[in-house]
Amino acid sequence: MGTFTIVTQPTEFPVTLDEAKDHLRITDTDNDARIRSLITTATNYVELYIGRVFITQTWDMWLDEFQSVIPIIKPPLQSVTSISYVDTSGDTQTISSSPITTYDVDTDSIPGRVFLAYNESWPNTRAIKKAVKIRFVAGYGTAEDVPEPIKQAILLMISHWYEIREPVIFGIPQIVPYSVESLMSQYRLWTL
Repeated sequence: MGTFTIVTQPTEFPVTLDEAKDHLRITDTDNDARIRSLITTATNYVELYIGRVFITQTWDMWLDEFQSVIPIIKPPLQSVTSISYVDTSGDTQTISSSPITTYDVDTDSIPGRVFLAYNESWPNTRAIKKAVKIRFVAGYGTAEDVPEPIKQAILLMISHWYEIREPVIFGIPQIVPYSVESLMSQYRLWTL
């Protein structure tokens, strides 16, 4: 399915420090650093669990060769910036994106897809690892664009980890609350 490398990190989180503190009913600043850390950890956890990215970010996806339909497994897909490849001579080439004639991009599907345009074919690549690179932009947009159930799942994970600081208490493993799993399941990418 490809190897992914982040190019541009998101500039914010879906949940702010003030929102997390309000959810925790905390007014002082004594634990701000810990809460910021929990915002990062909870966001990463929810992103990995549901298989989506939240705030606009740029990624490179590497493939060993072209496929007729290429799913972009970091939904929601906003756009494909460029597609480059190593040709049979070992030189890096970029498929022209203006006008795009070789491929089409489907940003409406989850996950998004890149596929050959009608009556077109992908260029030949050298038989090496990571011969094809697709640079794309993904995410819902800004924090305001992230669906509320996802934000609530992040807030509940922050609260859970803030209150329960140990993975096992009196021999009982501390699991993710059902309410969090329920909120996340409606956005989880189940296929592929």
